[in-house]
Amino acid sequence: MGDNMSIEQRLEECRKLYEKDKCPDVIERCNEILETDPDHKIALDYKTRCLYFLNRLDDALTLINHAIDIYPTKYYFLRTKAEIYMAMGEYDKAIECFEKAFELGGFDEAEYRFMFMHYETCFSLNIDKLIDLEKYVQAFETYSQLLKVQSKTINRNDMIDEIIKTIRRGTTTPKMTEYNVISSPELIEFLKINGFEGNIGEAIKINVVEKTYSKTTDDNIISRSKFLDKVNYYPRDEIVRKKLYGDEGRLLYEGYTLDGAPYGFGVMYFPDGTVYREGIFDVKGIVQGKEFYPSGQLRFKGTWSITYGYGPNAPREGEVYSEDGKLTFRGKFDIKKGGVGFPMILNPKGYRHEQKDCPKIKYYSRFR
Repeated sequence: MGDNMSIEQRLEECRKLYEKDKCPDVIERCNEILETDPDHKIALDYKTRCLYFLNRLDDALTLINHAIDIYPTKYYFLRTKAEIYMAMGEYDKAIECFEKAFELGGFDEAEYRFMFMHYETCFSLNIDKLIDLEKYVQAFETYSQLLKVQSKTINRNDMIDEIIKTIRRGTTTPKMTEYNVISSPELIEFLKINGFEGNIGEAIKINVVEKTYSKTTDDNIISRSKFLDKVNYYPRDEIVRKKLYGDEGRLLYEGYTLDGAPYGFGVMYFPDGTVYREGIFDVKGIVQGKEFYPSGQLRFKGTWSITYGYGPNAPREGEVYSEDGKLTFRGKFDIKKGGVGFPMILNPKGYRHEQKDCPKIKYYSRFR
């Protein structure tokens, strides 16, 4: 059948297979087309995107560069190249591709909004990458570019203040579950308010997932102020405890908030009032703590990584339990990031980021 198929028939097969996410089969069909017509525009587009979806990024980049050489005025090839660079973490190169695509034009309003959304995300992802690399000057410059893209005006002092806050929050995001802290009455009061139990000593070991503390003689003691920064109690004068409700008046969250969004220690609830997650909240949701099934059974405990692109925070490391209480996984999760930063869990297989009927809530954003 394959040998007798016309290019149009193979393209129709490509379309159907692409809609079913059968990328290897799409590539096979595209190769058949490209054997007859090496410069076939649609086949190059299909094949490049499938290579990208299969995480064969180097192959995808080589092919998209070939397509751009042949069709330098087609914006969608530059758009795809930008997405490939995003998946590679080369956000500055992705930004350049988006800008060239905007210059070419030829897209409708819906496509423009889609590309512009990804374009803005590139800036945010690049800022966080630069902060992780401690390249703070470049991060500030990129933040300035982001404000221009968003048509926002802000004076230099406010810009410096905002990027300092972003750097501090980015570098103090909790990744550990235990901290050795100098004890004080104020610290113990803070822990008890947030549901911790334990024994007092001159220095205490605090487990923020299990919500326990105990006397310790370990090294690497940090101050109360440093610990509060680690658990998102910074900036303290802007943090308030409150309850957040949904449209139907159902309690969604109670705990610390920043700008009316979960930030710091808190508890989130399913619509029926049972606990969904409890722990430390940050951008995009929880970053440390526990998640439960609607039955009340523990589902996961450990740490989450902040997702700066699209999608929810992804589990970073911890323990996974089945609905009947059996431990099914322990360790670090294997996460792949899609082109716009969306996290995809490769291992443990079948684990979903969020459960069905989980509460919908607006989380804190560092860039407003």
